Amino acid sequence: MTTRQLAAGESLSLPPALAAQATFTAQDAWTSLPAQVYGYPAYRLLAQQDTAPTGALTLTHVRHPVFGNYLCTAPFGSHGGFAALHPPAAQELLAAAAQLAAALGVEYANLRFLAPEWLSAPPAGWVQHPVYSTYLVDLVPDPEKMLASYSSDHRNHVRKSLKKGFSLRFGHLDLLEDAYAALAQSMHELGSPYHAKAYLRQMATRLGDSLQFAVLYAPDGKRAGAGVFITQGNTVTNLHA
Repeated sequence: MTTRQLAAGESLSLPPALAAQATFTAQDAWTSLPAQVYGYPAYRLLAQQDTAPTGALTLTHVRHPVFGNYLCTAPFGSHGGFAALHPPAAQELLAAAAQLAAALGVEYANLRFLAPEWLSAPPAGWVQHPVYSTYLVDLVPDPEKMLASYSSDHRNHVRKSLKKGFSLRFGHLDLLEDAYAALAQSMHELGSPYHAKAYLRQMATRLGDSLQFAVLYAPDGKRAGAGVFITQGNTVTNLHA
């Protein structure tokens, strides 16, 4: 078992099992996004058995005036950027991450991922802090069957919005302006600034057809909401809403 750091510009190619674990936040198109938009460099580690990949870890180095100087997986994503086929690969990558953190002099390293069954507890030196959760919902093709899985109140809200004439559009860069305006207004009303428009534009350009913007319009045509949906395999992630 060996671990190496990928060279700048080197593409990461993972077998399907690892790619699904690592999610889209480990893809080349995503890991270069924080560097392009905010100047945050990424360090990519690959665990190998002989020449076969057995694990991968991408750590982005963030220097933030509020949150400090740290390393993290899946910047701007819910989770991902870390995957391993078995405990030895995970241990190799975590040891390499600790060495990288020490070399860069960061305050902490934050890894957010969906833990496999065999990783029941963090290894020595790492602390599990389950302050966030990721919810996965099975989708069915029939919308009526999907509605039946909701509470009665939720079903009523959906049906009333349809009767009142709300409509939903899915698109790509053609919906960038409306999607950005809705997301920025929503975040502003919650008391926090949103990203620059260049962030969404770069994301859509890099991820291509795997990203869709969704914009909800009121009966009078005004924006009522928006979301960013990213598809990888058979999973769709609602990244921003």
